[in-house]
Amino acid sequence: MLEKIADKWTIMILTVICPKPSRFNEIKRRLDGITHKSLADALKEDLNKSAPNPMVVPAAGWQA
Repeated sequence: MLEKIADKWTIMILTVICPKPSRFNEIKRRLDGITHKSLADALKEDLNKSAPNPMVVPAAGWQA
């Protein structure tokens, strides 16, 4: 779990998606300075981990 929150962008992404599900471009707009690649990689990494509650709900957007 610690390695998951140790990433530079993870905490900032979680602050965007915890209150409500958010689409990719909405997350990107709300996080000044994050590149498309960094956001995509961070979200894909979460999907690839065996976390019991991944941050994704494809139909609704990304959520924590």
